[in-house]
Amino acid sequence: MSKLYKSIGLICFLILSLSFTSQNIGDTINIEMGGSKVLIINKNIEQGWDFEDEEADLKKRSLGFEFILGSNGWVNWPLSKIENSSSYCIDYLNSTKVGGAFLLKGISVKNERLYFLPGIGFSWDNYVFKNNVMVESINGNTSFTIDTLNTINKSKLRTTYLQVPLLLGFRLGNINKNPFGIQIGIEGAYQLQAKTTVKSENGNTQINRTKDNFSLNPYKLSALLRLSIGNFGLFGSFSLIPITSNNLDYFPISAGIIIASF
Repeated sequence: MSKLYKSIGLICFLILSLSFTSQNIGDTINIEMGGSKVLIINKNIEQGWDFEDEEADLKKRSLGFEFILGSNGWVNWPLSKIENSSSYCIDYLNSTKVGGAFLLKGISVKNERLYFLPGIGFSWDNYVFKNNVMVESINGNTSFTIDTLNTINKSKLRTTYLQVPLLLGFRLGNINKNPFGIQIGIEGAYQLQAKTTVKSENGNTQINRTKDNFSLNPYKLSALLRLSIGNFGLFGSFSLIPITSNNLDYFPISAGIIIASF
């Protein structure tokens, strides 16, 4: 339950952060609260102040943040069903993706309806297996084997990535009142760490954690699709590179929710 409370607290903090932001730029202080904005100007330069130029400068120098929470898995290619008895079968409900990134805003054309959104951030991808699976690296190849000797309550693979999303976005509807947004693009990622956690019962509860690269692919290139209204949205991603460096055609996928300053 403590993990649930921490997640809820983090989401609430991000919502407040997106609803209330402040910038101190030169002779002005810009405060945003939801759909309202307050601009505090030095009284010595109030006369002749160009509000349109100030607004344009603030947009050009704006830095946003996104938080993502979703479900992870992978699919075989060509697409085929992964049998429940397979060592590659994933428990999608318990396989989570958590991440965040800083986004460079203000690169837009066509009256802000078309925009480019680059960023940089991190993600933690958890893959929970349905069966007694052991993940190992054998002779430079990734091995997913079912342990028939021990009783395993939980087996999980977690990967940590440094990621760089590059998105092209479109805004529809009233831009000033929570427009509907569509974003498509790609995301390059580099694996910083991989770790397995195995919880087994052999008279006593044992938890074994192993850090290794497990011969997983160090790079990931994913196709992205996002739909949003205001600061909230849905995302889906499909990796164009398989998760392992050997001849296993299993490609990571993920889907979930986004809280961001689009």
